[in-house]
Amino acid sequence: MNDITHNIALSGHFGENNVGDDILLLSLVENLLITQKVKELVIFTADVRKTAALFEREKVCSESIRLIYSGRWGIREQGKPLFKSLCWLIATVTGLKKAGLHLIGPGTIIKDSNNRFFILFWLMRALLSYMLRRPFAFIGIGVGCVRFSLSKFLLRSIANHAKFITTRDSRSLAQLKSLHVDKPKMASYPDLSFAGISTSANMSTGASQITKVGLNFREFKAKHFSDNTIRIYRDSILTLLHRIPESVELVFYSFCNEPHQSDLEMYNKIITDVGPQNVKIRNFEYENLSALKDDISTCNVFVGTRFHSVLLAVQAGVPTIGLSYEQKTVNFMNDAGIGDYALDIGTIKNEDISRTWDKLIMNNSQYEVQLKGIAKDHRILSLKHFEEISLVLCPRR
Repeated sequence: MNDITHNIALSGHFGENNVGDDILLLSLVENLLITQKVKELVIFTADVRKTAALFEREKVCSESIRLIYSGRWGIREQGKPLFKSLCWLIATVTGLKKAGLHLIGPGTIIKDSNNRFFILFWLMRALLSYMLRRPFAFIGIGVGCVRFSLSKFLLRSIANHAKFITTRDSRSLAQLKSLHVDKPKMASYPDLSFAGISTSANMSTGASQITKVGLNFREFKAKHFSDNTIRIYRDSILTLLHRIPESVELVFYSFCNEPHQSDLEMYNKIITDVGPQNVKIRNFEYENLSALKDDISTCNVFVGTRFHSVLLAVQAGVPTIGLSYEQKTVNFMNDAGIGDYALDIGTIKNEDISRTWDKLIMNNSQYEVQLKGIAKDHRILSLKHFEEISLVLCPRR
């Protein structure tokens, strides 16, 4: 009998008031505690206080968990005196030196299209593990456009030393291979959120009984898309909302509440633009993630921009239209065989959302049945991320 316990380190977009990243973290912690004999989980987070509050709210046993600031917002940890705010640097080194495996990346897109330094933050964390001679792996990542020669060189040089790399869609895996990252074991499995606690099944039975529509829309700035693309995106949403019958309940779910990219900014603009007297949209306020998942599962249709808003709806068996801003939603829905209901915001046209809505209404019952199979199969496949971890920590003889 194997009684060896393990120290495991986790790096991701944690502590950033983003529901998707919170779900990924909880899925990781939950499954690692089930599948591995964990001595200590070291979690690098953008905000220790927020992550601690998340665990308390979601009733996660944190006895074996240690939280360390990740340096995400600069070298000084916020909310601490200068000297204490720098202690995370030493804690990072000591935490990684003890780690039997450093898992990097769920929720991360490896890219340099908007900021050439973004990719360096994640690669440097892997490089530090390598320099400390500790094993590391990239888990459940996405891969976008990598343009700069330095980024490509660093990616090849560092990622090829990983124990394994798993991506959340097949296109990301192909992109990595095209960049000559091919030495570690590599595979594509469904997003880690599918490995979390399952959501209750959607109870709707067809287009004739659509009484509740779930919504999630993200606001975009000029750094994301052109002014014309943003205008078409907003106008298309407004056109759709005006087409939905007044008897249908519209519920908005905010998935990110950081001041610099809060979904509530888009919610408030929609309320202003459509006019509260014409279209009534209720903002859903939830106490915990289980309440959020349960409420989404009561929707008959879902239209979402945030990646994990789409994934939660799909997991609940709710017919969904996905509006993709980083290709990740398009990639996921294509892999799942429901690409007809995914729209690329970068190339969206005025009537695209309304046409996709009409298609969904026409095929609603068939779409529901398809989603239930997808949710079941993807949950099983997503657990393979953890099989890869087991093979590193407890190699078969």
